[in-house]
Amino acid sequence: MPSDYPTFLPTANDKPSRSYSYNPHHRHGPRNWNMVYARDNEYQEWGGLDVSSNECRGKEQSPIELWRNSKCKEWHQVRTRRGDFDFRKIDFEIHPNALRAEMPREYTKKWTETKKKKKGNETIYYEVEYEKTYYPPMADFPYDWPIQNAKHFEIKIPSEHRLYRKQYPGELTIAHVRSSGSIIILSIMLDDSNDIKNRPLQAFLDEWEEEWEDMHDDCNRRRRLREKYNVTDTYYTNSTKIKSRRRLRPHKTSEELMEIFGLNSEDEIKRPSGMSSTTQYTNIFKNNHTIQTKQQNLFRLDKNNPKQMMMMDKIGDSADWALYKMLPTVWFFGYEGSLTVPPCSEIVHWRVLEKPMDISHDQLKLIQKMLLNQYDEDCEPIHISNYGRLNRPIQRIKGKRKVWHCTEEDFEPDDWDKWEGLEPQFFYEREVLDY
Repeated sequence: MPSDYPTFLPTANDKPSRSYSYNPHHRHGPRNWNMVYARDNEYQEWGGLDVSSNECRGKEQSPIELWRNSKCKEWHQVRTRRGDFDFRKIDFEIHPNALRAEMPREYTKKWTETKKKKKGNETIYYEVEYEKTYYPPMADFPYDWPIQNAKHFEIKIPSEHRLYRKQYPGELTIAHVRSSGSIIILSIMLDDSNDIKNRPLQAFLDEWEEEWEDMHDDCNRRRRLREKYNVTDTYYTNSTKIKSRRRLRPHKTSEELMEIFGLNSEDEIKRPSGMSSTTQYTNIFKNNHTIQTKQQNLFRLDKNNPKQMMMMDKIGDSADWALYKMLPTVWFFGYEGSLTVPPCSEIVHWRVLEKPMDISHDQLKLIQKMLLNQYDEDCEPIHISNYGRLNRPIQRIKGKRKVWHCTEEDFEPDDWDKWEGLEPQFFYEREVLDY
C-alpha cells in the first residue's frame, strides 16, 4: 500500500511525487527534486491550481533570504476574521515534514422551523426555512483580491525563509487558496530565544501531541501482536481495531479556548444594518394551505464587493478560537515565489511577517520530538530530515525579482492602540539591519 507522505527510500509502490528527502546526500534530496514526478500530488486535489509539472528548477523558487529591493505594493494590513467553526472541527495531522492543521471547508446548512402567531381569534402556522453559511478563518489581502479562506496551517523546523540573514528555529505558514489558481501564504517565524510560552500555540501543540501518541501506541500494539503470534505479514496486525487511548488531557471547553485566545463576549460584534450570514424563506400556512410566500434576503457575503471586504472585520464571528490572533505584527515582506516542496509550482504569493512569534524552549522541543520521531504506516521509522532539519535550502534569486517590505511608512494599522505600545520591539532589528 503506497504511503501518503514523503519516504526516505522509495519503493515500487510509492507514489512518485511523495518520494523525496531533505538529506542532500540522498538520491531524491533537494538538489534532485527536479527529478520527482509531479503527478498525483496533493495540490491537485485543491482544485484550480496548475501543479501538473515539476518546476523545482524554475526562476522564482522559494524560500529565499528576504532583503527589500522594491517599494511596498500594499495599502492596508491583512484584515482577518476568525470564522464560524469551533476548535474541535480542526483536523490535526502529523506529516513527516510538517505539523498540519486542516481547516474545515466552507459549507451551507439548511433547516426549517415551524412557528405560529395569533391574528385575532385565528391561529396561523408558518414555516421559516433558514440557510446559514459556515466559513473557516478568512483573510482580506490587498490588490482587490476577494476574501480568502484559510486551507491549512503548518509548522516546520527550522524556518525556511531568512530575515536579514537570520534563520529562526521554526516557521508557521497559513495557506489560502485563490479561485484564480494561486496560493497566498502568510508566514510567521518562530523564535524561542526569549523563552516565552505561547498559550494559543500550545492549544494546537496539545492536539498534535495526542495524534503523535496515537501513532506510537498503535505501532507498539502492532509490534506486540507480531511478536505474540510470530507473524511477518502485517495484514492481521494492521486490520485489528485500535483500542481507544485515554487522552493525555481533556478537551478544552469553549470558555477555556476563548480565554486562551483572548476573546470575550464583546468580540461577538453585532452585524451592521443589512449584514447577516443567514437567509430566511418564510411560508405562511392557513388551514394547511399556503396563502403567502415571502423571501427575505438578509445578507449573502459577496466576495467581489470591495465595500464588504472593507467591512469584513466588523462581521461577527462565532468560532471559539482565533487563528490570526497569534500574528505578532501587521507589517511584512512580500514576493512571488513557489511551493517549498515538490512540485515546487510557482503559484505562491508570499507574505512573511517582519517580526517573529515568541515561543518557549519546551514548545520547540515538543515540535522537534513530534516531527523527528515518526513511523510510517508499516511502523517503520521515517528518516527524511537533514540531521534534524526539515527545510528546503535557500534558493538563489534569479534575474530582477522584486521583494518588498511594507512598514508603518506605507500604511497604518487599523488599530493603533493595539500596536503602538509594542513599537520598539517591532523595529529594533529593522533599524539596525535595514540597508
